Amino acid sequence: MNLSHKMPAKKARIEIVPLIDCMFLLLVFFVYSMMTLTQPRGIAVTLPPSSDAPAEKKEFVAVSITEAGEIYFEKDRVDLQLLAEKISQARSLNPSLRVLINGDKNARHGLVVHVLDILRKLSVTNVAIQTGPEDTEEK
Repeated sequence: MNLSHKMPAKKARIEIVPLIDCMFLLLVFFVYSMMTLTQPRGIAVTLPPSSDAPAEKKEFVAVSITEAGEIYFEKDRVDLQLLAEKISQARSLNPSLRVLINGDKNARHGLVVHVLDILRKLSVTNVAIQTGPEDTEEK
């Protein structure tokens, strides 16, 4: 009996399919983990629609007015007098201060006018009112 048959040596092979599966799993993990780390910058309000609103991408200070009549400077709840003080402080640090008003579409008009009046008294000229996309159902 002759057992000295030499079998040809098998070439080493790297299986790529399991490696691709692992890479996709890691990619999904990192995308979902990054999405949970992002923090919304403003207060949740329902913006009034506008068909012609340009998107503002520059740095700004956010003043939010909710439907319930609450006023927020960035994320801090303030009254009208404290709002004036905070805007005055921010304006002393940055003379070309930009203010973005996020007013809920159901907020009282008089409150929005009071905020605009405070900005005018403090000589803030870079003021924008944020709007959302136009909703064709409300016409």
